[in-house]
Amino acid sequence: MEVVVIVVIAVVALAAWGVHRGARDDGAEPDSRRSDGKAAGLANLGFDSEVVRHTSTEHEQARQLFKDATAASAEDPDKAIALFRKACDQAALTSVDHGIDVYLRLPRYLQEAGKSEEGWREFNNLLVKGYPNMLEGNRTRHYMESAVYDKMRLFLQREKRTAEAVVFGAKSIIFEIKALLTEWPSGPAESSQGKQHLEQWHRKNLRMDMRSAESLRHRDRLSRELTKLLRRAKLLDRHDEALAVLCEWADAQPNADDAGYAHRFDQAHREMQG
Repeated sequence: MEVVVIVVIAVVALAAWGVHRGARDDGAEPDSRRSDGKAAGLANLGFDSEVVRHTSTEHEQARQLFKDATAASAEDPDKAIALFRKACDQAALTSVDHGIDVYLRLPRYLQEAGKSEEGWREFNNLLVKGYPNMLEGNRTRHYMESAVYDKMRLFLQREKRTAEAVVFGAKSIIFEIKALLTEWPSGPAESSQGKQHLEQWHRKNLRMDMRSAESLRHRDRLSRELTKLLRRAKLLDRHDEALAVLCEWADAQPNADDAGYAHRFDQAHREMQG
């Protein structure tokens, strides 16, 4: 029983991690922000991007419609949008978590169809409502938020709004750190031995995540990532001021006043544009 419980929680944890990582591996948007140049996703590790495989008619129809939308996107964005929305309707009838990477395709389709405002609204809908059958928990949500902010950055860069993109790139970095420092979801453990195993598992993964978070929020790492964002926007002269806010924001995680820090970084952003 104890082994089964641990395996179940491990699968949930991997799925939550994949919500964010998988969003950077859809084949359309290389993750230029990462210094190692690798799009880290569950697909790269040999895992399917879906949390649970179902054989229901609705699930298979949704999968096929998502594929059809991708195939149509290059030649006919409007057709891709229609197919995608139909796929979402089908997916909502199942219990399958298709992953944030799937749902982040729609804003790109809308942008390519000349409907940028509508595409931006889709990003905000994801941030507020999440997506169908998304796993519960703050950790999953923060990974999702990080992925959305990164795609918002790319969206703005394609719009040639590179100065604004800097802010969303910074948010993506911060929310990845926040996710790593957020507690893993608890799982059931009926016996004392099962609870002990779960506690050991949590402690081990907490140590690993702490190391990852510390690596991500190291000043040198943040400086490198920020330099990439600012160079794209031709705003390298504002590096030191922006880095000071970004480092303080990262150090305050996971319980930072994100709205307050975002406002401060946005002020620095407006100074950059001035």
